[in-house]
Amino acid sequence: MSPSRSRKTIAGKGLLFLIIAAFAAGLFLPLQPAAAEERENEVLGEESSLLLSDADAHYDFPAVDGFNYDKIGLDSVYVLVRQLSPAGTIDYLKSNEKNKAHMGAFAQLMSYYVFREYFREMKLSVKSTTTIEEAALAKAADMGGRLMGFVPGESFTASDLFHAMLLSGAADACYQLLRMLGTSEEAFVQRMNVSADALGMHDTRYQDPVGIKSEDAYTTLADTAVLFEELLQDEFFRSVIEKRSYRTQATPSYPDGMRFTSVMEDYAEARKLDISMIDGGKTGAGTERAYSFVSFHREGDSTYLILSSRAKTAGEELLDHLSILEKMQEIPFDYPLLAEGAVLAALPIRRDGAIDETLGRQIIRAPESRSVTLPLICDLGRFKLELALPDALSAPLTAGRKAGSYRIIEESAGASEELFSGELRLPDDPEALAAAASLPQKTEDAAASDEKIDSSEKAASSAAEKGTE
Repeated sequence: MSPSRSRKTIAGKGLLFLIIAAFAAGLFLPLQPAAAEERENEVLGEESSLLLSDADAHYDFPAVDGFNYDKIGLDSVYVLVRQLSPAGTIDYLKSNEKNKAHMGAFAQLMSYYVFREYFREMKLSVKSTTTIEEAALAKAADMGGRLMGFVPGESFTASDLFHAMLLSGAADACYQLLRMLGTSEEAFVQRMNVSADALGMHDTRYQDPVGIKSEDAYTTLADTAVLFEELLQDEFFRSVIEKRSYRTQATPSYPDGMRFTSVMEDYAEARKLDISMIDGGKTGAGTERAYSFVSFHREGDSTYLILSSRAKTAGEELLDHLSILEKMQEIPFDYPLLAEGAVLAALPIRRDGAIDETLGRQIIRAPESRSVTLPLICDLGRFKLELALPDALSAPLTAGRKAGSYRIIEESAGASEELFSGELRLPDDPEALAAAASLPQKTEDAAASDEKIDSSEKAASSAAEKGTE
């Protein structure tokens, strides 16, 4: 366990993986976690349970001393910092994230999304080749877009052009891809806007595939985060956006191949910045000195997205992202893994050896709150909850009776460490027991079943302990 993390009990409620262990002789069966409640914009706090949440949960981070827009001192006016993990989404910092603005080459993210759809429909691959056309270069030049020096008549793969567009913001590569597909710019842009609406990006409008036109073209950081999160699921996109530079195969005009450097890398070299914490990103320059940047940082199974816009000077957006990452490494926070009273399971009730659905189900709740203190940048995906519970409880139910046990473990470097464990019992309040509490004394079969379950649980617990040694 990391020495920087303390073990602590707080009042919490939750989010992460719910792992239900199946135990000896089939008596301990996997249970399905209760459906997560709508938690959109819930503030992460003492009543949260990260180990019971799933990837669809969405939290806002509470106010934490030292981590706010003013304290960090950012040049960018619009900022959104978001963590994606198996426990859901946490928004750590938000400033004008829903304000509309022209963000330049951010449009190329949607262009890639739409190109990908065309490629699937036309059964093309990134290895498919195309011959550079004069018309594509002329269009890019007329638009005032960035040119890479492609020579008409020379052939390149679609992969080459995607690298040029996503890393260097190449307008000529983008328009050559349009020529490769045989579609018009108007039809393509229309599809960009339809795709944005389908993704829920209702505050976004595109006017061209490169992001040059600014009149009536806009997006928001909130919308761009939706798109970027979607694109990060694409293995090829990730492989491109993670590169600092790329070189094509040799051509007659370029015997050593063409080299495309990411704009991010150019800014970093000019300012002598160490950007090793940034795993990949895409810059965008809008009108009125509005520099934008979207980047990501991976921490195990968790991914941090940082989006910013309206920086006044080129390169300041990179400094902002680095400042945010450094600050997040320094500030600790008590992450609530499990909240006291959180629902862990709803078990059916067995009468005379058979499940009786008329008796309802018994709710099993967390007996105490558990949390871990971690820096703001952390991998929430490494914490797991294991429950040892029977497939059903035998009637009659009695207050305080032991129902099973739980463990919270941390997985790291192929090993597991138990952080917390405890017993799970039926409620002490008789009124919280299911209808089966009022039934007559157990039959001999039911009593024997309970004894078997108790002994199986002990065996399972022993086996689990050996497995973590």
